[in-house]
Amino acid sequence: MKNSHYDWKNLLIELTKKEISVRYKKTFFGFLWMFLNPLSQMLILGIVFQNFANLSIKTENYFLFLFIGLIIWNFFSNTLYTTIPIYVNERALLQKSKFPREIILISVLFSNLFHYLVSLLVLLCFISIYFLFSNGMGVVLNLIIRTPLILLTTIWLGLLTTGIGLFLSSLNVKYRDINFFTSAALPLLFYASPIIWELHFVPKAILPILYLNPLASIIEINRYVFLNEGLAFSKGILLGLIVTIIVLALGIYIFEKESPYFDDWL
Repeated sequence: MKNSHYDWKNLLIELTKKEISVRYKKTFFGFLWMFLNPLSQMLILGIVFQNFANLSIKTENYFLFLFIGLIIWNFFSNTLYTTIPIYVNERALLQKSKFPREIILISVLFSNLFHYLVSLLVLLCFISIYFLFSNGMGVVLNLIIRTPLILLTTIWLGLLTTGIGLFLSSLNVKYRDINFFTSAALPLLFYASPIIWELHFVPKAILPILYLNPLASIIEINRYVFLNEGLAFSKGILLGLIVTIIVLALGIYIFEKESPYFDDWL
């Protein structure tokens, strides 16, 4: 039994390494793309919404405000786009060998987490230098003190994405419409999350609905850390955590129920 667990651990490590290396293989900029993608999005969206959308932006650093939300969103959406059809795409691997099916999904999650953490580290260094020259050492120390919150939100984001990924990828093996539904729903979720807009745009009557979106809390906590701003979304954090736990539990339950039949449906 110990050997089998050791083999599964090795398989997870190898699949994760493969996901990391294959993504930027034969590209000129290589790993820089993990930072260049949200950077280009930030510039385009920032220019459009700050200059042409007639939005009342209160934050002093809208481009940084936008970039933080985009890094989180890119991890979340890229992971789901990849994991939801993964058991259909990897049918040959599933049918050839026996191993815990969740390893394939978790390897993609770990690969994307690696890119996400590198992007956060680069962002942390950049913002520290920016604040050091513009606001002084006090703000930088504040940022360093709050840094553990980034690790907590990373774990939170990983658990949320895992729950949704397990749930939807399991259903997609039997009902292939799930993949098309997700492709249509994710752009709507992008605009329903506080990525390009600020919370003061939301009427108080609608705020409780926004609390049901854990991404909103994760984004706001990261902005609290990086931008040295007040935490305006504290009421939604507890509800967001409860929703995440429910989603994760549901995802694990559906996966354990459906995964034994993957070979039949593939």
